[in-house]
Amino acid sequence: MFNRLAVLGTGLIGGSFALAVRRHLGDIPIVGWDKADVLARAQERGAITEAARDFATALRGADLVYLALPVGLTLEVLPALARHAEADALVTDACSTKTAVCHAAAGLFQGEARFLGGHPMAGREVSGIEHADAELCRGDEHCMDPPRRTYAINAARLSGSGGVVGTALQLLGGVMTLWSLLSATQTLLQRVRALVGALWRSPASRVAAKLSGLNAEDKSRVLQGVAVFALGYLLALVSQIWLILLGSNTN
Repeated sequence: MFNRLAVLGTGLIGGSFALAVRRHLGDIPIVGWDKADVLARAQERGAITEAARDFATALRGADLVYLALPVGLTLEVLPALARHAEADALVTDACSTKTAVCHAAAGLFQGEARFLGGHPMAGREVSGIEHADAELCRGDEHCMDPPRRTYAINAARLSGSGGVVGTALQLLGGVMTLWSLLSATQTLLQRVRALVGALWRSPASRVAAKLSGLNAEDKSRVLQGVAVFALGYLLALVSQIWLILLGSNTN
């Protein structure tokens, strides 16, 4: 079992993971690394037992490291993480796309510390440690992405010599890639569904529901305006999500 956990990013996902560890693994020390105000709120919630302002302190003695940062920031901190991680540490992440992160980690984690890509298939339409929940991921799938760089190299060599095993490995790699794409699509649909629920509960929806004094035509126009606004907001969000998905999975 793990003796010390470092959570890098104590927002919704990182905070929920830390709360779940506190609930199910007892008194394991949990150190958080984030902005000072976020760490203060995480300690108030009981998600972490310690707050670290610098990377080296956060990782010192941690045999499990949980990265809960945006993809871009994760890519920025991976080199420092690989340098400072304990030799026996298991490092995993919660990024919604895996190609860029796992490719970078494969080149950086060459020592004893291990990197295992991950993605919890859960979330909410809100963010922040205030909304963290120890039960957030209960019942949901958690996608794990083990290192595949060595397998890909061996598959290329074997297939180049006409090996049946190489062909089988390439086929397996294709299936894994398709599974990752389907998992990303499922996550997107979950977030869109959560957003639709949030919009339905939004002040605009409540205002429209209270305009009982309007005639049918005016009420219809108001509702159409709300619907257009909601659709535009959804399209803008979806486009941003897909830009992130495609940008970090360019191959």
